[in-house]
Amino acid sequence: MGRIADAVDARRDAIKVITIAGPSSSGKTTFIKRLSIQLEIVGRRPVSISLDDYYVDRERTAKDEHGEYDFEVLEALDVALLGDHVRRLLAGSA
Repeated sequence: MGRIADAVDARRDAIKVITIAGPSSSGKTTFIKRLSIQLEIVGRRPVSISLDDYYVDRERTAKDEHGEYDFEVLEALDVALLGDHVRRLLAGSA
């Protein structure tokens, strides 16, 4: 984790966003929390956002072929709100 933080810090002007991908319950949140701590150690001020905060209401959530809620599809997320928040962060509004 420390090496990743050092590599990000070495490219301070080039790296503005780090994305972590993986299926549900794969450890993304734990990973980003650990990486955020390491980035703070090297003097960065990371802002973490979680896709968990962007799921649409249940009645708008897509269902799979078995009628179960499908949280893995893009339609399960409020992409417009997420995009707005990312744009604002990149513009310097935290």
